[in-house]
Amino acid sequence: MEAHLTESQLARRWAVTEKKLQADRLKGVGCPFVKIGRAVRYRLEDILAYEAARLRTSTSEG
Repeated sequence: MEAHLTESQLARRWAVTEKKLQADRLKGVGCPFVKIGRAVRYRLEDILAYEAARLRTSTSEG
């Protein structure tokens, strides 16, 4: 079975607010998510891929 994180769990993981995640979804940016009814969930595999794609070795990288 796939692991899913709630908005609250992901916000804690990334040390951001839930409002930040909501704003990102509204703008169409950020980590992919699943919405079933009113429930928003983030698949762990998508979170890990999103994090890996943003791995940097310098603050000057784009």
